[in-house]
Amino acid sequence: DTADAVWGTSASSVIEDFTTYTDQTDADASWIPSDSPDASVDVANNRLSFDLDQDGSNAMIYYDLGSNLSDSLWILRFKLRFSTLTEGSFNKWSIWLASTRAGNLGTSSESGWVSDKLVIDTDYYVEIKRTSTTAATLTVRTGSYTGTIASQNTQAISSAIIGLRYLKLDQSVTSDSGREAGWIDDFEIWNGVTTLATKPTNVQDNSILVEKDTGR
Repeated sequence: DTADAVWGTSASSVIEDFTTYTDQTDADASWIPSDSPDASVDVANNRLSFDLDQDGSNAMIYYDLGSNLSDSLWILRFKLRFSTLTEGSFNKWSIWLASTRAGNLGTSSESGWVSDKLVIDTDYYVEIKRTSTTAATLTVRTGSYTGTIASQNTQAISSAIIGLRYLKLDQSVTSDSGREAGWIDDFEIWNGVTTLATKPTNVQDNSILVEKDTGR
């Protein structure tokens, strides 16, 4: 099965590229920050920027999708780049989907999904798939969404995780010396699928492709 993205009408389009906001007030009305110096839309550069010190504060920003995602099948994609990665004894931050606007990572210390060490000044293409009510997969690649795998992890999840509607970025509130800074861009979400439809790269957008069987 294939489906259109939650944002927009074409499965081949960039869905949230942060180019539609006229000013910071406009951006903050959609991507709602709890601590704007640490995580907010960078209107000048058209992206979501973050600078997360593990200082015990709750730096969080969220976006309301407007409706719940499927409880078994969806795909989330985005581009990620770090400008700073300072390792401490406890570094933890996340991009996640939640069923409520409230809540954060707290002081939990469970293992994260990305076990491989990422580096600065590299464009990462991140894809998170919910493949069933009880399983999800994270894949991080370089170059493109079909490029070299930098990290990959499949985990069992609880079937009680339902009603996901809010896209969040936040950090652990544990105090430590760690720091992560960078930006995220080009969010895409498809609902009800785990496989995306593809089309030839030389077909113009908003056009009709007529395929003919020339083998007969």
